[in-house]
Amino acid sequence: MMELSKSIRELKIILYGNGESEPLAEACAQLTLEFFKENTLRLIINCLPNLNLEVS
Repeated sequence: MMELSKSIRELKIILYGNGESEPLAEACAQLTLEFFKENTLRLIINCLPNLNLEVS
């Protein structure tokens, strides 16, 4: 689960930027395509109770 939490933090940086730079539209589009191609949404929904989703 720690690895998944780390990956989610990295995804947040791709989608929202890092505070110093804006997110890249191409990276967001590619991430979205990959996310839905592998049915990742279902996996995340199933794992939500176990994820560390801090707001930082």
